[in-house]
Amino acid sequence: MGKIILNTEELPENYKRIVSNKKKNIEDLHNLYCQIVDYNTWVLPSTGLLPVLNEDLHAKNFSMHLLNKIYVGNLPYHTTKSDIHKMFEIFGPISSISLSVEGKSKLYSKKFGFVEFENPNAAVLAIKEMNTYEVDGKALKVGRPANFPSFIPDDIKNPDKRIIYVSNIHEFIDQNQLLSIFECVGKVEQLNLMLNKNRSCHMGIAFIKYQNIDSADLSVSLYNNLSVGGKILKVCKTVIKQKMPSKEIFQDTITKLPNEVIKIIADLNSKLNDKTENECLVLKNMIMVDDLDEDFINEIKLELKKYGEILELKIVVFQPTLLQYTILKEGDKKDVEVYCLFRNSESVNHCYRIMDGRYFGGRRIYAESIPKSEFNSI
Repeated sequence: MGKIILNTEELPENYKRIVSNKKKNIEDLHNLYCQIVDYNTWVLPSTGLLPVLNEDLHAKNFSMHLLNKIYVGNLPYHTTKSDIHKMFEIFGPISSISLSVEGKSKLYSKKFGFVEFENPNAAVLAIKEMNTYEVDGKALKVGRPANFPSFIPDDIKNPDKRIIYVSNIHEFIDQNQLLSIFECVGKVEQLNLMLNKNRSCHMGIAFIKYQNIDSADLSVSLYNNLSVGGKILKVCKTVIKQKMPSKEIFQDTITKLPNEVIKIIADLNSKLNDKTENECLVLKNMIMVDDLDEDFINEIKLELKKYGEILELKIVVFQPTLLQYTILKEGDKKDVEVYCLFRNSESVNHCYRIMDGRYFGGRRIYAESIPKSEFNSI
């Protein structure tokens, strides 16, 4: 048997190459994982990590419907399709909802469902905002279904970063009013408020194209979760490459809200220059008086402490007829409002960004900041 002669001087270099190659493979896998997790960028590598031979098959079987679909798990057992629709309609028009149950026991069964939107932008917003949100004490699991495509056709990759998607627009806001609000952050090249099939009213969604990317970035950070006409706007960058929809015209002129739009524009211009200096945050629509107990008070204290030092916390039962504290009677249906006085305005701003528009026990929270003087008068 012949001898195998090794050149010991070459071994370290071989090891270095092996380690370098393995490190690169790990980095490639990590980058791919990040791309899959971040649904704003569906850009998959052309070679190396995906089987090239299967690309034609993936392309043939690709369906846009899969980009519009999300999985919703860990639902409370009593959840209905109507409940799901109310929770997710703020992100955009919904095509279909399906619900299923694993198991026969109400105590141990797992309820889950699928929501299909009419566009993929709504699906991305829903995943980002609703995953881990609590409904009746259960944290929702919101993500992509198992059959989400690993291959995205080239013609819809790389979305235009100047275009944003806006949902949950008030029915009485028209295109010109919406433009007045969104052009505060930069030059708008095109804005299209999408109409329903009979063109009598809009669908509550719009696409806006800015002149530059910086304006689009600022628009997303400023307008997402902004309250307009009592409805919380949802805003994100578009997630697929697309042309701006053609401009549509209403069949009838809708009612206008000029005074409110003027106020919103003034508030936005103020926010662009400075943040609120108020030290108190009010949380509304969290619970009804029937659900008010010591457990709720302790839970809300723990939650609010995450955002800064609390000086004082007030739980107010709001009765529209008296506008003051009242003696609680069984059967009364009163809203409970939470007033939190923080040490500084930075804590208020932080808490507002997190809590406004969030779900608690199936109810959508509305947050607003008020001055300390108003807090003291309660």
